[in-house]
Amino acid sequence: MNVIIYFSLLSMPDDEIQAQDLVEHGKIDEAIAIYQQLKPDSARVFNIIGRLYAEKKGDFDHAINYYRKALQIQEEVYRNYL
Repeated sequence: MNVIIYFSLLSMPDDEIQAQDLVEHGKIDEAIAIYQQLKPDSARVFNIIGRLYAEKKGDFDHAINYYRKALQIQEEVYRNYL
């Protein structure tokens, strides 16, 4: 196992590890449900959900909505940083 991946897994919540495992087993809807319960204000989580909708389900409308949410959060974080 790659050291970077190992340390990333150590810092991930158990639910997120479970969601990734579900993705690997093709259970996309179940993984999305778990991700939706994780940090609802996290741009990273919204990006993951968007990718799942786009790449695994081909549902680009939902993907765009999640990408927009992620972008809004990133813009807010940037504004607060300035």
